[in-house]
Amino acid sequence: MRTVVCFIFLAVLATYGFAQQTLDVDFTNANGELIGTSSGLQFFNGTLVSVGKNGQAPFLAGTVGTVTFTTPAFRSGDIVQGGAFGGGGSFYISTAFDVDVTASFVSGAWSIVTLPNGTHNYFLKARIKGTMFLNGTIYNIRGAAIQLSTNTGKGLFGGSQYMSGGNTNVVTVP
Repeated sequence: MRTVVCFIFLAVLATYGFAQQTLDVDFTNANGELIGTSSGLQFFNGTLVSVGKNGQAPFLAGTVGTVTFTTPAFRSGDIVQGGAFGGGGSFYISTAFDVDVTASFVSGAWSIVTLPNGTHNYFLKARIKGTMFLNGTIYNIRGAAIQLSTNTGKGLFGGSQYMSGGNTNVVTVP
């Protein structure tokens, strides 16, 4: 009897305990346009250029999809001087290759960096949560997204800016 119970326990553990192995998926995008208003930031036409898993070389590369997002309104600061936002908005990564992310923001910040020559770059760093569809399975995810603007010159953010690229890293959670 003890052997049977032990065998059943191991069978259940093998079925459920190892089936939801944590995945770490990295998405890299290039380009895209960012529009900012007092209502928040909207990023569209971001070109997804690679997708990698668990620290390995990308399993997708080239023009493989799109990245779009809309942040919630700033709770402090603004689009010119930088600011912070809380939860809400939307964040999407879409591909034609069985990898998609549907998420929302947990929190984030839009920041300005003044370079030694007096020009400026902006960057977005945020935490996201949602779901990822990967190879026929839907996973709950948590992650981080970073987007970097092209240099705005000596002027500040004027409401519309091309972004040079970004990275989103997500991990699966129970």
